[in-house]
Amino acid sequence: MTPSFPYHRRASGDDPTLRRVAMVATAIAAAALAALAGALLSWHALTTPAAARPGAAAGVVLAAAGPALVVDGLDRDGRAIRAGLRVGDVVEAVDGTAVTGIAAADRALAAPTVDIRVRRGDKAVLIHLPAARSAPLG
Repeated sequence: MTPSFPYHRRASGDDPTLRRVAMVATAIAAAALAALAGALLSWHALTTPAAARPGAAAGVVLAAAGPALVVDGLDRDGRAIRAGLRVGDVVEAVDGTAVTGIAAADRALAAPTVDIRVRRGDKAVLIHLPAARSAPLG
């Protein structure tokens, strides 16, 4: 016997096909969102001038590691690497003042000359960052 017209099968939350379709749609949306976020971050990194990045004046990238600041990266032509700063150094003080955060350390590192006390392993090291080299004339 055939059902009387109109016959509609209502989708319920227990329908396995509907659940599979919803999971696939969710996965596709999440992948698209992740790709968009990655593209935006890459675009931002490519379009942000080097001088606008924190620590750019000294050629150093700092990262917070709990209450401490750690040298996370160095510009290969920056004055920090020329002065002897190394990735992994823990910054303790800048010009004799204990560092309180990345923003404060970046402001202090922007000075023409600066002394940085870092912890390298189990010993304290004092590093003098000289003034940046001036560009050649002509």
